[in-house]
Amino acid sequence: MATPRITELGIDEIKTIERIRAPAMTVLRRGESAVAVDSYGNIVAGPDPDHAAVLQAVVDRVNRKNAQIHLKGTFFLRKRLDLSGSQYLRFTGESNGATKLVIDNNYNVVFDISGSLYITFDDLQFYIPPGRQPSYIIFASRKVSEGVNGGYVFRNIKVHDEGGADVFYYGYGSEGVLFDTCWIDIAKRGIVFTACNIDNVSSPFTSPPPPPQSQTHVAIRDGHIVNWTKNACVELEGTAQMRIEGVYFGCDFYDPTNYAIRIRWHPQKNVSTEEISIENNMFEKAVVAGAQPVSTGSVVFDLSIRKNRIAILQAGPIVNFSTPPTGIYGFVWDENNTMIAGHELRFDILADAYVHTHRTDPNKEPKVVVTGSVRRTFIDAWDPANVSLPSERIGVVEVVTHKALSKQTGTATIPAGQTSVTVTHSLRATPTKVLVTPTANVGAVWVENITSTSFTIRCSTAPPADTTVYWYAEV
Repeated sequence: MATPRITELGIDEIKTIERIRAPAMTVLRRGESAVAVDSYGNIVAGPDPDHAAVLQAVVDRVNRKNAQIHLKGTFFLRKRLDLSGSQYLRFTGESNGATKLVIDNNYNVVFDISGSLYITFDDLQFYIPPGRQPSYIIFASRKVSEGVNGGYVFRNIKVHDEGGADVFYYGYGSEGVLFDTCWIDIAKRGIVFTACNIDNVSSPFTSPPPPPQSQTHVAIRDGHIVNWTKNACVELEGTAQMRIEGVYFGCDFYDPTNYAIRIRWHPQKNVSTEEISIENNMFEKAVVAGAQPVSTGSVVFDLSIRKNRIAILQAGPIVNFSTPPTGIYGFVWDENNTMIAGHELRFDILADAYVHTHRTDPNKEPKVVVTGSVRRTFIDAWDPANVSLPSERIGVVEVVTHKALSKQTGTATIPAGQTSVTVTHSLRATPTKVLVTPTANVGAVWVENITSTSFTIRCSTAPPADTTVYWYAEV
């Protein structure tokens, strides 16, 4: 079977599911019990106070294939649901959001959709009550022998966690996953993708890689994801072609290790996360993106961060790939990301990057800090003080700054036996005042040949040794 794909032009998986003439089943409450009826009103499962057993019976009745299952009411799930190996199943709730699935168990996995294709969850509320701590609400995994799994769509989903769930969705090796208009409020990690679009191909992407706008394997859009412990709202581990747009990310408290998006090298497969687009999102109390290197040579390829609103009031790193050895090869940051002063983009290795931090409000420009090495990179900034690069530079590394200084200080050295030194300044115009203070007796000292780019310091007595002169100039 062809690898499922999600495209920006439409969700092919949803369209396929909605076109099929699949049996329609309805599961509803009858007193304390759940009962399932077919499209003719015939009871096909239940009534049974074990709500999970009724849902499982419906899935098994259609042989886990080609069915639309409509849920009405509130259901208490006290058992694990096995949907593994299913194809073309669509679970829908009531359009007013009245359908609630109460995860009333501490199972490791609640919904197991491993090895499945084209599963949709639509208009459903998931609620984890106090005292309940399931590990995975939705678990999608596969091994190489199981072939492709994916084509998963989560649309109009609300998750409210008052217990302590570890992850809402965990996908291993899944392809074609979409979260559309979802609200996820969870204790630890909201969404985890690991080895997605990695196992079944010889290389992480074709050459040249398609742009994220035309084909995306994993997408999260128009949603709300919040966690309230030191974890990531979204975690990417060895995942390729990911698009995150229009999402609110937040935490209950600020901590520099609270990552809205955490990007990791895959430790077992030894592969990187690649082609990630983060655009038009809102970040509050959580770092935009961070990396956890888990093996030597941990790298991320092609990360684009554009047009996001960053409402983190604390100064410090908001993009943090600084723990060695962490490298980004192919990084784009544009000036349309809005933020406050004191933020930093921090890297260990930065390569093949275009970083445009120059803004009309220079007080909101982030610092760019690279501590390891910088390679083939262009940085367009306002203030040169906001760019800190290491001495190790490979290829063309260009930094353009636009700050127009009205005052500047510095030092110059009059060489031994000489009576002058020319100083280059960065003032916005020809200075009208220049003050000089030598550190040794060099006779009379004055300034001449003042221009918009330089001036000359002269002395009447040549010093016997190199002599430092402090200078101050203003326009």
